[in-house]
Amino acid sequence: DPSPAACLDIGRVYLECDDLDNARSWLERVPPDERMESVQRDELLLTIYPRQGCSNLAIPVAWRIFRRHRNPKTLDVLIAFLGESERGNVIAEEAAKLLASPQFILDNAQFLLQVGSLDDAEQYVLTHAAAINGDYYWGLQDLAEELLAADRNLLLYQEHQRKYKFWGIYTGKCGS
Repeated sequence: DPSPAACLDIGRVYLECDDLDNARSWLERVPPDERMESVQRDELLLTIYPRQGCSNLAIPVAWRIFRRHRNPKTLDVLIAFLGESERGNVIAEEAAKLLASPQFILDNAQFLLQVGSLDDAEQYVLTHAAAINGDYYWGLQDLAEELLAADRNLLLYQEHQRKYKFWGIYTGKCGS
């Protein structure tokens, strides 16, 4: 059997030749959970399925792409297959999953802000406050500034320690 990378390459060549059936056949040999090739596999399948009139097969692929990296662009791709009427349901469903997750992922908080789910973004940060530490320095300030700009009940403060800055988010209001 050819490797997943080989299947991906062969499928890509067939797609470039507009041979959708063979492209699909080779791409579907790449397991959806294959770490390296699954992203490209899903993107290519998402172009093939609708062209073959198989939008029903594109929906699970669009979900995988969306859940792999939640952002407004991947949400729009998913909504294109589900229908605009499902946007609110998808956001609410994903917000509930993110709030239930024991792990803090900065991108998830940013996604909630980007789609206008401010209450959920605030709750996500508060729920995971104990897990937020200097590991998130690169994006934590922007997140806190966005929450503060939305008049959320969070305070960002900077505490200087020896050789590095530690950023933390704490509940409370800024005093006068």
